[in-house]
Amino acid sequence: MDFEPVFLASPNAYLVLGADYFIAAANQSFLHLMGRSPESVIGHSVLDAFPPNPHSDNNTDTDPATIRSAVDSVVATRLSIALPDFEY
Repeated sequence: MDFEPVFLASPNAYLVLGADYFIAAANQSFLHLMGRSPESVIGHSVLDAFPPNPHSDNNTDTDPATIRSAVDSVVATRLSIALPDFEY
């Protein structure tokens, strides 16, 4: 079954990370929500594409170490986790 049309047309924002935190895919809802183009995120490290917001009072949630830890946990346990909302 080909899930790509469902992924691309979903009203929910989805980002797919590949090895080493590189963005493998993002659907239109995600790109619209983030105000980004596919070229600005796909193929880039999520840590580079979405660096901590320098204007935020709370950068601990978007600290690269926090993001790496969260992704590593999902890969190791194969369980989803919820990250707090953060300003971007």
